[in-house]
Amino acid sequence: MTTNDQIVINESVENAAQLRQAVGSLSPDEFEQYVLEAFERLGYDVRQTQQSRDSGIDGIVAGGSFTAGIQIKRYGYETKVSGPDVQQYAGVKSQHDFDVFAIVTSSSFTAPAITNARELDIHLIDSDGLYQIIADSLDPFRDVADFELPNAANDLPRDTAARSHTFSGDRARMSYTTEPIELVEGLTKVEFTTADAPNGTVKVLTPDDSPVQDSHTEVKRVVESSDCDGSEGVFQSEGGEYTFDIFATSPWELTVRQPAITELDTNDPARTISGVGQTLLGPFEFDGRYETTLVTAESEPVQASLETVQGAKVGTLINASDPYDTYETVYEFDQLGFITVFGYGSQWEIQTKQID
Repeated sequence: MTTNDQIVINESVENAAQLRQAVGSLSPDEFEQYVLEAFERLGYDVRQTQQSRDSGIDGIVAGGSFTAGIQIKRYGYETKVSGPDVQQYAGVKSQHDFDVFAIVTSSSFTAPAITNARELDIHLIDSDGLYQIIADSLDPFRDVADFELPNAANDLPRDTAARSHTFSGDRARMSYTTEPIELVEGLTKVEFTTADAPNGTVKVLTPDDSPVQDSHTEVKRVVESSDCDGSEGVFQSEGGEYTFDIFATSPWELTVRQPAITELDTNDPARTISGVGQTLLGPFEFDGRYETTLVTAESEPVQASLETVQGAKVGTLINASDPYDTYETVYEFDQLGFITVFGYGSQWEIQTKQID
């Protein structure tokens, strides 16, 4: 391949959002060439193919630990690659004896597309993954042997069934270790309350009984109030058996929840949802600037927070303390995420819309 300097996007592109803007001016053929040139800069052998002859395969990339067939789609970010778009490539990997078949897009993928990709063993590379490839290709010290192909098909938890496990104990045992519970891969919520003492801790243990090291997976929360308000934590389960160490000086209750993926036609966060108490909404595909409005119907406070699908809390969106008042906030977010609502038994309505 011959590099076309007019379409090479260089170090001035600092994130996926800038990348999407930069490639927006490219034609589909130019974008295809641009993607394949990035693999070439990484040190791979690259062959551009004829679509009519190769079942829609735009290029073949060989080197390192794999040989991959690549299908490249230049979409505007508001147009996501759908389930049927992925389904049409069933069997391509085995037909051509590829180690990997990957779909690369300047946009993102719908939840059905991710589900189909997992079933068909197809790699998905969205604008975030493409930015990673571009950044690596511009690193002069990058060794192709160390390169790992990003895969957006891993962005959602692999099981859509909601799970809930509850444990409780009394003051006779201040230290308690739960029986192992089976968790699937994905965002996991811990809720911990005590009856009358102002302290208590919960620690997550991995299957080998060692504390999980990541700050969002070693859940260690102190109950700060003496009137059972409780505390919550979120961590990312890698799947498998987990146990929980509890220390408390009064009767306590621990609930471990794994939310169901909302099966909707779209994962657009722009919607109105009402509920009671605590819940986890999503996952949603955020892309830009949003306004979230919260209305409460009772005297108990309600808090709404934004979290990534990996379990990292981005920040508190709204603290609503007065009933029937309307609270609103404006923020920017550009990835897959959840909205968590802590209602403490209160009725609430939350509305999110995208703004210019």
